[in-house]
Amino acid sequence: MVEEVIATISGKSIRITKQDILKATSDHRISSFKYKTTYAEIEGKRYPVKGLISVATGTPLTDFTTTNAEGILRKLGFNVFKVK
Repeated sequence: MVEEVIATISGKSIRITKQDILKATSDHRISSFKYKTTYAEIEGKRYPVKGLISVATGTPLTDFTTTNAEGILRKLGFNVFKVK
C-alpha cells in the first residue's frame, strides 16, 4: 500500500493520493455515479470505482477503464470487489 500513485490517464500523468479518494467519498458528486460490476468498500460503504477516480481527479469516465480505476484504488490500499 502506498499513499500516492502517479497514473497515466488519457495520456496525462496524474497524481492521486489516498486522501484524494477519501475526499471523493464525501463529495456530493459521488452520488451521481453507480456501479455495475465492481465497487470499492470504504468505511463500510460501497462506491463505484470509476466514480471515485473521476471525482478525485476531475477526469471524465470515458478517459479511463474500470480496470485502470481498480488498479489505482488497490495500489492505494482500498478493497475492490466484484458485484455478485
